[in-house]
Amino acid sequence: MFFLIARSLVFGIALLLTGPSQAQAPATVPPEKVKQLFDLLDDPSVKAWVAEQRKQDAGPTGTPAAAGASPSGASSDAVAAPGRMNTMASSTLDRIKHHIERIVGTLPSLPGQFARVRAETMEDMSGKRPASMLLLIAIFIAAGLALTWATYKLSRPFRLWIIAQSKDTPIGRAKKIGGRTLYSSLLILSFALGSAGAFMLFDWPMLIREIVLTFLMAAVATAAVRMYLAALLVPSFMQVENAVEVRALPVTNETADHWFYWVPRIFGIFAFFAAAFILLPGLGIDQDGMLVLSVGADFVLLLLFLIAVWRRPRTQRNDGHGHTAATWFLTAYFVVLFLLRIAGLPILFWFTFAAFFLPFAIVLTQRGVNFVLRPGSEDAGRPTIPAVT
Repeated sequence: MFFLIARSLVFGIALLLTGPSQAQAPATVPPEKVKQLFDLLDDPSVKAWVAEQRKQDAGPTGTPAAAGASPSGASSDAVAAPGRMNTMASSTLDRIKHHIERIVGTLPSLPGQFARVRAETMEDMSGKRPASMLLLIAIFIAAGLALTWATYKLSRPFRLWIIAQSKDTPIGRAKKIGGRTLYSSLLILSFALGSAGAFMLFDWPMLIREIVLTFLMAAVATAAVRMYLAALLVPSFMQVENAVEVRALPVTNETADHWFYWVPRIFGIFAFFAAAFILLPGLGIDQDGMLVLSVGADFVLLLLFLIAVWRRPRTQRNDGHGHTAATWFLTAYFVVLFLLRIAGLPILFWFTFAAFFLPFAIVLTQRGVNFVLRPGSEDAGRPTIPAVT
């Protein structure tokens, strides 16, 4: 019995010792497969692929060590950074050069595009001349002015209420400004209904409808700017008693009259250009042609801005040197904006635009609030503390 158990144990131990060695013994591979493997490894394309894989595996591990161990790696990165900056500068200059070349190259083809647009437009309008289109626009603008005049006559009680508000208290001045703003809104609504609204009551050909309605909306926008500006600045032609004290901004009569004259005119020309640029692509002017026309429109607006800046009256606060310095600063600023437009750098253009006009709007708003909410009737332009009584 003991012999049988011992023989079984010896046999089991022998199996345990011999099992792993049998499992690790490689299986026999046919000679033809070995030959195929060596032929595959000798293939040049396979060798190139293996070498590429080894480079990729060595890259992530080798780069940090080289960057952290030797100063030469850091210096090479420092040398590479200016190279990248030079590349960016070169790319920007190339883009500007391409933009200017695109403008210059489009100039010869622009008269042909306008001739084609004129021929197609005349055909679509059944041979009607542009003068008839201008006459149609003028008629509906006159209709808008007529309805505005009727609103002016009917709103006399409201205007008398605005005049009756006190100019000696912050609440009274705020009511005056709010009333003038509401009154301007009524006039703008009347002009829009009398011009664009009346035009839409009739059935027009599609092309005539688009052209006339677009320019009528430009006229409505210009009228809105003019009327709201009159509500804020109270220019001299309104013949308001004590106009300096009831304005929304601490400005003199000369300054109010100057900017009331120039701002609506500049905006009106801008609105006219905007209406034309909305219509011209649909009439056949390609993108390059629109680019050339935008340069001409920007140049006209630049001239108008510069004329308005150089002809503005001197303020009582600033001496001659301050006025001259501000004039030259504004001149350089508007010229830079124009050059950025020509160079085709819209992001930099809008950044430069906002960098000046956003702080300017904040300062202007603060001065207006301080002026309207001053404790009592004071000389216009004097620094005051906001107060509500």
